[in-house]
Amino acid sequence: MKKTLRVLCALFGVLLLLSASAGVAEIFGVSVCLFYKPLHAWILLPLLTGLLGLTVCLCRYLRLKREHAAQTLPYTITRCILIGICILTALLSVPAAMLTSVSYAGSRRSGDKAYQVFFEEAESGDLIAHLYAQHSPFLAVYRTSATLYDFSGEPEEIEAEWESDCCTVYYPGYAEDAVQTDEREMLSWRLYY
Repeated sequence: MKKTLRVLCALFGVLLLLSASAGVAEIFGVSVCLFYKPLHAWILLPLLTGLLGLTVCLCRYLRLKREHAAQTLPYTITRCILIGICILTALLSVPAAMLTSVSYAGSRRSGDKAYQVFFEEAESGDLIAHLYAQHSPFLAVYRTSATLYDFSGEPEEIEAEWESDCCTVYYPGYAEDAVQTDEREMLSWRLYY
């Protein structure tokens, strides 16, 4: 194998391994972030890039080996299997990424930057608050989430108050006894660390 092909194979392998590790960590609640914003489904892009690059490098290596071999059938079959694995992984991971994709409407970060709460718009019109412990601008650990029922307003109107053991989220909404649309008040929900 040529030196350039070996280097490319190693680079794509490392990229594939790192992005696969980030995907597995996501299952356990550890999220890779980009400056305090979890990437979630965007991990798929480096994963597919690493997988495609590694498949191309390995297929090229097998083609070079096939040229000098007496029997070419095993190399051809191995190349077909590699291509099949690459295609199957891509076809399975794209829908999985679409299912795990989260679009946040806003967020609030604690003063010491140790915690951050993200707001996701639910199909019902309410917001879902996701609390993360921020270990760095590039790593966060999921703690808890809650639906902000009866939310009525804009995500910019939400306030967060950080305490020693919880985050209290204040949001505009309708109380249970409200009968008119102008009877909004500030509701609250506590998210414990």
